[in-house]
Amino acid sequence: MAGCASGAGTASAENGGEVTELRLGYFANVTHAPALVGLEEGFFQDALGDVDVTTSVFNAGPAAIEALTAGAIDATYIGPNPSINTFIQSGGQSAHIIAGAATGGAALVVADGIDSPADLAGTT
Repeated sequence: MAGCASGAGTASAENGGEVTELRLGYFANVTHAPALVGLEEGFFQDALGDVDVTTSVFNAGPAAIEALTAGAIDATYIGPNPSINTFIQSGGQSAHIIAGAATGGAALVVADGIDSPADLAGTT
C-alpha cells in the first residue's frame, strides 16, 4: 500500500480500538496489479484474519487522495506523484507512505527500437 490515512477517526491498534475493517482504495488496471492479485487471491484476507476488507476503485490518484484525506478509506495504492503531493501539501500530516508495491516491477513500455532516451532525439 502506498498510503495510509493519519488519524481519520477510525479505530486502530494505535489508539487501543479494535480494528474490524480495512477500507482499501486502488485502481482497477494493471498498474495496480499488487492490489488486484492480493484481493483476487485472498492474500489480504489471509493476512488480516477477522478484519473485513472493503474496497473502493478510483480512476486517478487525486481522487484516491481526496478519499484518504476525508477519511472515506483507510489506505490506498497510489503512484509516486500523488504520494509526494499530499505529503508536501499537508506538511507530512495527511498520509504516511508505508511501502513501495511496484519496486523493481514498474516499467515504461515503448515501441520497438526505443532503447534509451537518445533514441528519442528529434522526435515528437
